[in-house]
Amino acid sequence: MKRLVAFFLLCMVARAGSLALPRTPSTLLIVPDRLAIIRFAFDMKALRQAEVVCWRESQEGAAFRLFYWKAPQWQPISTEAFRTLSFLPCTPDKIIILGLRPVGLEQLLDRGDLAFIESFDAAVLANHLDPFYAFSPEEWRLLSRRYGFMTVDLNAQRREQSRYSSTPPPDKPGRRQPPVIFRTPAPPATVQEAPPTSPAEPAPVEMIP
Repeated sequence: MKRLVAFFLLCMVARAGSLALPRTPSTLLIVPDRLAIIRFAFDMKALRQAEVVCWRESQEGAAFRLFYWKAPQWQPISTEAFRTLSFLPCTPDKIIILGLRPVGLEQLLDRGDLAFIESFDAAVLANHLDPFYAFSPEEWRLLSRRYGFMTVDLNAQRREQSRYSSTPPPDKPGRRQPPVIFRTPAPPATVQEAPPTSPAEPAPVEMIP
């Protein structure tokens, strides 16, 4: 009887392991020393435990000055440590360069799986990071409130046309709250303003007399 119970418990543990949620891919985010994009990177650190490296161009002979955030402060890292990623506790699944695409950093890493998101716009960054991070609806609402962009449900029309669709229930008291956004520390170098972007020209509107 004891052997039967032990076998049953072993089967239950194995089944629970097979139903476990997949591990969140580890990422290294590399950003310039612009406060807005550092703030965004630290929000990703809070939501997905992303590692963060900040860089700036140097006038002291070296091409770049590099800093790694290891709480509670920024730590300078050498170009060799950056090239080998020896400063990280483990090798990330994906390295993503945000904001700018400096040729020197790309050559220094010399990896074929680098991803680039050349934008300072939070909505663009979030959209391009979603394939890696799979943001939940609560996280999308949190980011949209924090950065002032609107979200659009692309599947709303398809659900309306389905006879099996149902209206999602309203938020209930006691429901799990979205994660708390990280408080961004000061950047390790002189803060530069993001390059200005020209506003898009308004589309022509037909006037009906």
